[in-house]
Amino acid sequence: MSSKVYIEMDGKRVELSQESADRLRKELAVEEYDVPENIEFEATDNDMVGLKFDGDRSLWFYTNWNVSVCYTINKVKCKLVPCKREDLKPGDWAFRCDNKEPDFSEKSLYCLIIDDKDYLSVRCDSVVGLDSTSYEYWYKVVKK
Repeated sequence: MSSKVYIEMDGKRVELSQESADRLRKELAVEEYDVPENIEFEATDNDMVGLKFDGDRSLWFYTNWNVSVCYTINKVKCKLVPCKREDLKPGDWAFRCDNKEPDFSEKSLYCLIIDDKDYLSVRCDSVVGLDSTSYEYWYKVVKK
């Protein structure tokens, strides 16, 4: 037995056919992607997340230098959720690209959001650079 689905349109309540309701659910579903194994994120016991690069180095976000001490750093599994650049806040990790079918294994396309314009990314696996280039597609990195 299927339930009835209604939407409000132009101030009126409209019943959808089952086919239309199924199509709408599919269109509104947010697709998530797993971060590939070659991209390593780490988390501290105070819930900070950093990107591991260049062997034993990691990139972290600090809002000030009076940071509480953390005692453990563990590798964490993450997923990528499509978003808009304006949805990302300082300290968020993101993946950005102009390709509708991205290669999520490309480490240089992951970035740490600094503010509403700038972000940091790892270039050539050892150099961290500040950038503000705009991209068409953005994905927020979220711990699983």
